[in-house]
Amino acid sequence: MSARRIPIQPAVHLLRAALLFGHTWRFRDPYDPSIPLNFSIEPRVYGLWHEHLLPLSWLCAGRGITPLASRGRDGEIAARILTKLGYVPARGSSSRGGSIGFRELSRALKAGRGVSLTADGPRGPRRSMKEGVLHLALHTQRMIVPVGLSATVGRRLNTWDRFLIPAPGATVFVSFGTPIAPTKMTLQDLETALTAEVDQCEAAAKEARRARTSQVVQIASKRERGDSSPACAEKTFERDTRSKRLAWRLEKMIRKSWTRKSPPILFRLSSLGFALLRDLRHAAYDSGLIHSTNGGLPVVSVGGVTVGGSGKTPLSSAISAFLNSEGHSTAILTRGYKDELSLHTRWLPNASVRGHPDRLRLARRASADGATVAILDDGFQHRRLARDVEILTVDRDALRRTNRWCLPAGPFRERWLSAIQRADIILITGREPWGKEVADFDEELRTQITKSASDKPTASITFETDAPIPANDAARSSNTEPLPRVALTGTMKPNLFFDLAETWNPSITTRIALPDHGMLRYGQDRILQQSAGDGGVVMTEKDFCRLENTLPSELKIWILPERLVWHSGQKSVWEHLRRVVPSPPKEPRSQTSI
Repeated sequence: MSARRIPIQPAVHLLRAALLFGHTWRFRDPYDPSIPLNFSIEPRVYGLWHEHLLPLSWLCAGRGITPLASRGRDGEIAARILTKLGYVPARGSSSRGGSIGFRELSRALKAGRGVSLTADGPRGPRRSMKEGVLHLALHTQRMIVPVGLSATVGRRLNTWDRFLIPAPGATVFVSFGTPIAPTKMTLQDLETALTAEVDQCEAAAKEARRARTSQVVQIASKRERGDSSPACAEKTFERDTRSKRLAWRLEKMIRKSWTRKSPPILFRLSSLGFALLRDLRHAAYDSGLIHSTNGGLPVVSVGGVTVGGSGKTPLSSAISAFLNSEGHSTAILTRGYKDELSLHTRWLPNASVRGHPDRLRLARRASADGATVAILDDGFQHRRLARDVEILTVDRDALRRTNRWCLPAGPFRERWLSAIQRADIILITGREPWGKEVADFDEELRTQITKSASDKPTASITFETDAPIPANDAARSSNTEPLPRVALTGTMKPNLFFDLAETWNPSITTRIALPDHGMLRYGQDRILQQSAGDGGVVMTEKDFCRLENTLPSELKIWILPERLVWHSGQKSVWEHLRRVVPSPPKEPRSQTSI
């Protein structure tokens, strides 16, 4: 039986029953599928396709958004379901009550709420752009946000829009595109932007199916229904993120033990077990019991022995830039974190930047697309993909400041002195300012490394900071010098960043540390804005790439820039790369006979 023949009330009951599965849906960002989706609704116009209404209605319940439901049959079904979820939908369409619905949405935007419209209208054709989204944005002078969605598995109804109902336990990828000013956009541009977001989500869903969705972190959302008040919305979201807060508390407790000479006994026992398993895995690869697989092109791996903060991302970009200058076409392969992808793309616009946990698949695709060498960002422990050059970063700061235990008692993934045996190039890195004390400690490390690996190129590097620079329009339009009041970061070395930030900006009074690659919790952006006041906030460039779309546009944001400084060994590193990864032959010039 056609879905249109189902009476309204049974259709409402059917879709409400489907919404019960919403408790099991896992919402993810397609650019960073390893963590639950985190976002905030701003007073903007959110455009989406009609087929994605059901999962988005569940996701945005209690988030302060006003949807538009038509006055037709489908709109009546949608309005009843939205009301049960706590929304107060506006009613109207292009053919019936359009002006009334338009005024209600305009009032919602002026009241500081976001509004959502189906870009292909209530009747279609499917994925064919209508004028409503653009006209509302032009009338209210609000930005347009294209919203894409796809699910790893689900059911599509036999309706004009192929209405999507995700299956129980499905991973639902949702992408909120970059806000666009309506004055700079046509209907064709808006359709292209919305299609691109949907394509990205569908590609992520396809990859998740291939990689088996059990690899995606399975944290089910728990939502209350029936009260759309701000207090209830915040309470509901706090319940949703309880597991994340507990994980963050556990992470802080673990990090605190890293600076203790004698960590808790349970951590030490776990550390010994972790190190033993890691050693057995490496022994299996070294003996040939487990084989590395060739990706079809030369691979340069940049990795470390600590859990973060050793500069692998900027070093990967620097090595890619060097190989590009040598005539290579490079591809940078990452785990898929959005901030890392954005940084590489910003630093190296001519390189191919790819992200996914399965780096072997990425390498094969890069080779098929014409890349001549791949740079594996954070790949020292990722031995499934064979590599030609193994570059190991030894974190000088971690060796100076921590107890040198393996996880979880310390920050080390494996024993660093045994790890240098597998490396071809060793880079001693750190973010502490270079001075006599740091230089002396660096020399001690070089002496230890020479005893174990005297024939391997070894270099010393620091990442030095400069004065803060404006990152958004609000900061660039400021006529005063940077006086940020808040320092915010989501890195593995927050205290070191805070010390450097306060050296440049004594005006800082508040420190906010997020989990590594972490996002702001619901409502935390408002608290951040209140603490920052007119001075603004300072963060790293990686933090800005991750948080840009979640922070208020009027908040002044400053970046503490970093630059890579070589203190020794740069020449030997480049010579080794030239020898192992020679430049590709240049194509001979064609000669035209006369």
